[in-house]
Amino acid sequence: MSGTAAPLITDNIADISIQASKPVTVSVTTNSPTTQTVTFIRGGQTIYCFSGAGERNLIGSAQMNDSSRFQAKFEFQPKGGALSKSALRTGGPYSIGSTNFLIVVAENGDDADYNDVVVQFSWKS
Repeated sequence: MSGTAAPLITDNIADISIQASKPVTVSVTTNSPTTQTVTFIRGGQTIYCFSGAGERNLIGSAQMNDSSRFQAKFEFQPKGGALSKSALRTGGPYSIGSTNFLIVVAENGDDADYNDVVVQFSWKS
């Protein structure tokens, strides 16, 4: 695999370090009627924030040219409620041919399928 990726999960924050020689693409998809929010932070500054709801709903994508180290904060907001922390799991990195993947999934507690929001990072070797 070209580059390395090392996610560390603490509460509802994924601390992600991807060392890749090419840009990293991130896509954020929801699978819940509850509003999901994913905020990407580097050096204490928000670099992207995607929010939305729905089944198989792509709520955002971006390309990170400086992908070294950043955080992704996962939250959900039930109707009429305040933002709450999501539970997280991660997978990867995986290599398929020359494409590398890292996945972070979140659960808002209404079931246990860990697909309420799916964040996929991908980059080429």
